[in-house]
Amino acid sequence: MVYRRVLKYIFVLIFISFFIFICPPNFLAKDSKQEAFLKFEKQIYYLIDSSMEPLNQLSDDQDEESLYHAVIATKQKFADNSLVLTKLLVPSVLPNDIKTSLEHTKEEILTGFKALEESMDYFAQYIVNREPILYEKFIEKRDKGFLYIDGGLTSLATVRLQLDAPKIRSIPNAWKVGRRQFYQLEKNFLQNDKAVPIKSEHR
Repeated sequence: MVYRRVLKYIFVLIFISFFIFICPPNFLAKDSKQEAFLKFEKQIYYLIDSSMEPLNQLSDDQDEESLYHAVIATKQKFADNSLVLTKLLVPSVLPNDIKTSLEHTKEEILTGFKALEESMDYFAQYIVNREPILYEKFIEKRDKGFLYIDGGLTSLATVRLQLDAPKIRSIPNAWKVGRRQFYQLEKNFLQNDKAVPIKSEHR
């Protein structure tokens, strides 16, 4: 009986030693950091994608009332997701410099969300009032939102490289599609509008 126990302990020790040799602690730590980052990254892209959801449901021949409601819904989505983003925690397992970078990323994207929320508010007002100044404000806030979200996603990509985390190719498409939807929204409305607003210089 004692002999069997000794053999069992020896076998366990050999297995543990082999596992440590194959998967050293620093590798396991690196893997856990990558996993934590990827989860954080997915949450960021989910918030971006879900903010655009009302615009994604629009068709090319949408009537003005439907466009208006889609704009209002998008404005509310950005407002709601700004609150969610504020509460999103940077993973504690990451190194301090990485955590600082991700906090900065959050701030950039949050600024972008708030700017796009304001842009939707101005566009909704423009649909109702047709005042060129409202269209100008829409363009100004839209471009600011694009600038900050682009900056935040660039920072996110830099952190991914630092951690050597795998790139999930399908995720960034959410933002590319979202940007196009903003321009498509504008196009759908203006092509059926007799008023000719000031053209954007940021196409």
